Amino acid sequence: MTHKEIQESGLLELYAIDEITPVERDIVNKALSQSAELREELSSIESSLMKYAQLLSVKPSTDLKSKILSKLTSETVKPVSQDNSKKGAPSLFSWLLLLSCIGLAAAYFMSQNKYQELKDQHEKSVIVCDSITQAKNVKIALLENIQNKNNRIIELKATEKYPETELYFHYNPVLKKNYIQVKNLPHLASNQSYQLWALKGKKQPIPLDVFENNRDNIFEVKFVDAPDAYAITIEPKGGKESPTLEDLIGTIGITG
Repeated sequence: MTHKEIQESGLLELYAIDEITPVERDIVNKALSQSAELREELSSIESSLMKYAQLLSVKPSTDLKSKILSKLTSETVKPVSQDNSKKGAPSLFSWLLLLSCIGLAAAYFMSQNKYQELKDQHEKSVIVCDSITQAKNVKIALLENIQNKNNRIIELKATEKYPETELYFHYNPVLKKNYIQVKNLPHLASNQSYQLWALKGKKQPIPLDVFENNRDNIFEVKFVDAPDAYAITIEPKGGKESPTLEDLIGTIGITG
């Protein structure tokens, strides 16, 4: 695997939480020894996980000790009756026993609190791990689909208005999957979105996916059987039912 594939696969996150197979660990170790960038990213991931755990931790209340002392004192120390007063004040042994009980109770409450804290952290870690695994599986499935032998990579033909656009369309009629791979798209205003359209003969363009950023670089979009082409326009935020041709970014030819 290349260093970029390791970054995008989620292996660094799994490595950081020690949920990785021996084979994957060897791959990551070798990559880490060769790349300062990967080592820096791993350090950042470990730091983020530590901060996340600290954020979720539960600290004992500041008045816990005083509550324990108050409760134990009220339950243990009884008023001295008239008969008992003749026997004198409580012995040193009694006071030492009381203090020992207080210490043991405080230790018990603190250990219970620490146990709950660790349990919560473990449950959160399991959730994080499951999310990382799911993201990794999605990435693997995506890479397998775009490397499929029936996958066609078609470059978008940009219009004169948006010549800086660079985008590739992955079209697979056998798997019935489409993916957009973004290199560069025109700037959007805060009230605008990109919208994908399917073009079939003389029919009205079919409105498909609406998206507002290209952060994921490669992402799946809707598939339409036997289109002549696809097109991308800039529309008001949320998209429209018919395209704004003045803001046509470009087309992706499927037939011909």
